[in-house]
Amino acid sequence: MSKVDVVVVGAGLAGLTCARALRRVGLDVVVVDASDAPGGRVRTDEFEGFLLDRGFQVLLTAYPEATAQLDYPSLHLRRFRAGARVHTPDGWASVGDPTRDAGETLATLAAPIGSLADKVRILRYRTRVRMGTHDDVLRDAGPAIGETLRSREGFSATMVNRFFRPFLGGVFLDPDLRTRHGVADWLWRLFSEGDAAVPALGIGQLPLQLANGLPGGALRLGRIVTAVTPTSVTLDDGQTIRARAVVLAVDQDQAATLLRQPALTRPWTAGTCLYFTAPEDPVGDAILVLNGDGRGPVNNMHSVSALQPDAAPPGETLLSATVIGRPPATDADLNRLAADVRSHLGEWYGDRTRHWRLLRAYRIPQAQPEQRPRSHDAVQRASGGGAVRLEGATQPVFVCGDYLETSSFNGAMLSGRKAAQQVMELLGGRSAASDEASRASA
Repeated sequence: MSKVDVVVVGAGLAGLTCARALRRVGLDVVVVDASDAPGGRVRTDEFEGFLLDRGFQVLLTAYPEATAQLDYPSLHLRRFRAGARVHTPDGWASVGDPTRDAGETLATLAAPIGSLADKVRILRYRTRVRMGTHDDVLRDAGPAIGETLRSREGFSATMVNRFFRPFLGGVFLDPDLRTRHGVADWLWRLFSEGDAAVPALGIGQLPLQLANGLPGGALRLGRIVTAVTPTSVTLDDGQTIRARAVVLAVDQDQAATLLRQPALTRPWTAGTCLYFTAPEDPVGDAILVLNGDGRGPVNNMHSVSALQPDAAPPGETLLSATVIGRPPATDADLNRLAADVRSHLGEWYGDRTRHWRLLRAYRIPQAQPEQRPRSHDAVQRASGGGAVRLEGATQPVFVCGDYLETSSFNGAMLSGRKAAQQVMELLGGRSAASDEASRASA
């Protein structure tokens, strides 16, 4: 049996952020995780010489917490070109940000995704969400974004269906646009303030950078936790790690099971990410491609090799396509979906898609917690603001994760930092070793 100041269960973005903050004030911290590498849902695999993220995930460079926690230059970020290329029933359309690239103005104004008035409303919407603080925007509970885009912002049905549905629907894996509009407004603000980017070597570099900030031996992988108390963690091999505080930084389902608090969970969004190799690149640019015609399984796709040349062997093309909704249950169903995706994209790019090879597909039944209006309320009550009190315990088990904030990288890291602050308030920012040394010298 070993004893430390703090045990953090979970080596995702939330747990690693929490552990680093605690280490900075001199606390002895151990992070345990069941996986073979840090990251949780944020991982990158190497397969046949390709780097494949486990699902389409991007870092928004304007995330306030990510800006504070991450060293962007060392990630060698590869940035998407602002805007999108949209396939509509009337053909291809380009949507850019004229405030960044004046050359996009004419193409955007001419794009068959909405009226001229809709294009003006986009600029007005951009201006409105940049007013006030980030918290001001997020605090706006209100109805779902699909409703407010029409009723408050005045966008036409064509604009909503051809652009906002695939764009915001892809961000939140929510094609019905039922996400709380304060969250959607905040994301729209972030897109206007910064870039969407991916590290050159994949999204898994985010947790790896955080993990590298921990001392040797602090991160213990392949350790399955079977029980937690406010002052101990039990592993499946029978080992118990005693601590002055415990932080549970696992996903919402695992937290609910370990703490016997079913109200900590809310529904998950889901999707499937398919990677193809191709003889030639049909996109040829680091830009997001959206399904604005409302037909077929693909919501969005992009050329990974155009965005991140290091993600593919020299001379190879790597493409990613995202399908929203419950993933196929069997391999046979997955193969049928891959065929449907090729057929759908064949309507966009012609006969060449017949020569695409499915490299790997990720079925993601638990992509991110839903963010509908009022969905946070029960979780916040059950979590006690990040400190769950078990029956008969004198101190809480601290919890963190994106389910407690926005379902985003920023939300995960913010939650981790908040958990660390609560632990420091409990322990006074002093390690057990320093307390013992003080007593010995008195």
